[in-house]
Amino acid sequence: MTSAAAVVTATARHAWHPCPISILSGISRFSWRHPRSSPASASTSALPRPKALSTSTTSIPTTPLRHIAIVGAGPAGLYTATALRKKLPDAHIDLFEAHATPYGLVRYGVAPDHPEVANVTHQFDALVSNDPHIRVMTSCPVYGEMPAGGPAGRAGLPLDRLQQHYDATVLAYGGAGADRALGVPGEDGVPSRILSARAFVNWYNGRPRDVEIAPPALDCTSVVIVGHGNVALDAARILLKAPSSLAATDMPSSRVAYLAEHSRVRHVHLVGRRGPWQTAFTTPSLRELLTLMKNDGIAFRTNPERFWFWDKARTPAETASRANQRRVDLLRKAVDASVTTLKPGCSVPEKEPDRTCTFHFGLAPRAFTFSKQADSDVPIQAVFDHQEPRPVHADPSDPASPVIRINVGTRDVVGSPPPSPDGLTVGTTTLPCGLVLKAVGYRAQPLPFTPSNPTRAPFIFDTRRSRVPNAGDGQVVRSADDPTPVPGLYVVGWLKHGPVGTIASTWRDALQTASTILAAHDPAAKAAPSTGSPAKGGWPALEADVAQTNPALHAQWRPWTAWKRIEAAELARGATQQPAKPREKLLSEAAMHRVADGGLPHDADFV
Repeated sequence: MTSAAAVVTATARHAWHPCPISILSGISRFSWRHPRSSPASASTSALPRPKALSTSTTSIPTTPLRHIAIVGAGPAGLYTATALRKKLPDAHIDLFEAHATPYGLVRYGVAPDHPEVANVTHQFDALVSNDPHIRVMTSCPVYGEMPAGGPAGRAGLPLDRLQQHYDATVLAYGGAGADRALGVPGEDGVPSRILSARAFVNWYNGRPRDVEIAPPALDCTSVVIVGHGNVALDAARILLKAPSSLAATDMPSSRVAYLAEHSRVRHVHLVGRRGPWQTAFTTPSLRELLTLMKNDGIAFRTNPERFWFWDKARTPAETASRANQRRVDLLRKAVDASVTTLKPGCSVPEKEPDRTCTFHFGLAPRAFTFSKQADSDVPIQAVFDHQEPRPVHADPSDPASPVIRINVGTRDVVGSPPPSPDGLTVGTTTLPCGLVLKAVGYRAQPLPFTPSNPTRAPFIFDTRRSRVPNAGDGQVVRSADDPTPVPGLYVVGWLKHGPVGTIASTWRDALQTASTILAAHDPAAKAAPSTGSPAKGGWPALEADVAQTNPALHAQWRPWTAWKRIEAAELARGATQQPAKPREKLLSEAAMHRVADGGLPHDADFV
């Protein structure tokens, strides 16, 4: 049990500290990390002045803009609220979050050993807590439409009700709702041994809806991670770190204990389909992993011939990027250092180090097969095809496009493939392992209960590109093939352009969508000039509507103060741990709802 006094003490101890948006530049894709920076003012006036953003060119009648609804209270939604508040100080902005807690990937996607990234939540908290015109309702999922007979389980709010009561509605819900599949035999063989990196991240971050999922099988010495992004490097770092070094982070204590008791992982393989110039991780993420390896005696491994072969497969645009140059230079130094540790004439060390992290380039998954030996330490045979660079131009946001999409070139001749040593672009490589993590990207999904009949839906979700169809500026359009705008409906974040980007780019994206909204509405108007109808009623009208027509939802959704009770309980529990933790997360939504409604947490709620 947590006493009221303990809650108050913990809340005071974790008082808000300002965090400028300027520190967010350079945050890595997917892992939401950013470099350290000195404190500065966190008021909305301290936000960086953006570069000129294009506004919507879509022809939409100017309408009032007094009430704005935002679906999702993650970074995209809260940044959009921040941007709109700067221009519309008197508008009412209401955010509707499906989960019991706000902040989305900042809470459940950030690696626990990157606590500095959570500083952005202090600014979001200040925005909502200090502005009476901004409201966040948690435990309020928004549905495409209300299913016949009502939803099974959780009540929800149909999208058309928001459109009915608000002048503008912004879709900002989770753009990482599902995973991209590899599409190879054996991928769905054993869920506890072949799973997405997203599921692994959700597990070690204590995401409530993933608590009942079986923990990953860590009773093996070798793990294969498919992907060369920041999520892949985060997973490798968590697997290779000493669990004791994670005890003082906000990783749930039960997860730290599981790693300490069950993990036998000694070797991690990071496998990418392309070369070093096409890796998606950032230089800070790579440097952090390499520093961990150096300090903890973990050997860097790669196939030098394959690395230098793929190092030549690059485009002029890729080599012109300073970020790419720094990342590849860091890899080159690591490769050179690993080669110099070998005796002359040897391609492999005489004795394999106790712990290794191996980078593989130019390998595409072919199949996963399973050993019949129940006691095998490496029951999976992960088979990869050797890839050959080829000039293919494709849309990177289109999952149906070829994986290898590089226009190859050597240092001297651009456009012609580098010479291929025997065996580098033909044949297969087999990696025995006990766990496979797939870190090849996310897919956004339509709202739950989206109408199957397109005539009943305001727009048709673009499943090919995994996004809400829009004009490129945030204005939602009818479909990917029909550019007709949907008045009053907008989109931001990964739902807008696909699941690629950083917190810094999410802020810029929110500014663009906010500009589009402002261009299509007249903040001073009291009535729509085309119809003369009065301005919409916003939250008061919606609450009265829901109370009458959807009492289950009215009893289910909760205000911002409910989240603050959850936060206070987590901070208080974290302060009592040995060593002290920033917070100890509640691990079930049932416990969160109890605490949100004024109850006290139980010890079992944190296990």
